[in-house]
Amino acid sequence: MKYLTALKFRFVLLFLILMVGAWFLFFRNQGDSAYDNSRQPALALRDVLNNDKDSDSDGLKDWEETLWKTDPNNPDSDGDGMSDGEEVRNNRDPLIPGAGDVKTVEVVKSDLRESLGKSVNLTEVFTSAFAGSLGPQISTGDLKSISPDDLKNIKDYLPNPENILGNLPKVAARDLKTSSANDSASVKKYFNDFYEQVYDNVFHKLTVSDIGQLLNFSKSGNPNDLAPIEDIMAVFEESIAVIKSLPVPEGYEEFPIGEIDFFMQMKRADEFLRNANKDPLAALIVLQPRILMEEKLNKFHNDFKAKLFQEGIIFEASDKGSKLFR
Repeated sequence: MKYLTALKFRFVLLFLILMVGAWFLFFRNQGDSAYDNSRQPALALRDVLNNDKDSDSDGLKDWEETLWKTDPNNPDSDGDGMSDGEEVRNNRDPLIPGAGDVKTVEVVKSDLRESLGKSVNLTEVFTSAFAGSLGPQISTGDLKSISPDDLKNIKDYLPNPENILGNLPKVAARDLKTSSANDSASVKKYFNDFYEQVYDNVFHKLTVSDIGQLLNFSKSGNPNDLAPIEDIMAVFEESIAVIKSLPVPEGYEEFPIGEIDFFMQMKRADEFLRNANKDPLAALIVLQPRILMEEKLNKFHNDFKAKLFQEGIIFEASDKGSKLFR
């Protein structure tokens, strides 16, 4: 489950190239009249450049109307006498008449986060915002006119990886099977059994990696390359069940709880990697934290090895548990 550090930048670079390539195709074809809904979202938004305009002259560009869920053809969506743009500038909700609730960019980002995986495709929304704000400069090659503020205004709407991955349910000691036998021999046997049952028996089934499949997809553009990620997600799920069923010596619950937490995070990230053909931007955002999860898991193992060493529990090379603490 370890990946070479040198490959990390390659994965990120290739995926960025994929996104840039999508933008190139988008702008190159902006003059075509046909709109093909079967194309990937990053390539299908042919009419986005028109969103640079403010159709109803309310102070919100059309792409901003999409984010705020207001009517781009109605300057006063809630009919309270104040334009949508003015309400946004005053931190008012343009969908609630009167003073309404305070609604800032942070609230919009929160709404977007809650919608991820449901009705909102992050690539569509963010691409629309990006193209609406910077599309004319990019399409004409006038990149010098793009200011830091332009980039920041778009970035402000982009959720961070933690928001996209969301909060996962926490596992507690009560969710595990425990054993009162916690002498050195029993603890050592637990970790030997742990490696055998989780890594040898379950992870041994895997012949591909999630990031490797994403890399294949970034090269081929074939969604079938993402399908094996479903098998990896199933392995994480099976591993969690095995860990919960393996009696842990009392006082050592921290290890299986931590392991399960990492596997749940990895499985969650893989849900977005699996969907990279439909929402590549969300996959791109969770890619780096998914890679870092490997490092954090290895550090977790090494830290626990130090704890066991202090207690006089040492694994020989012949012990399967030693493979957890390389």
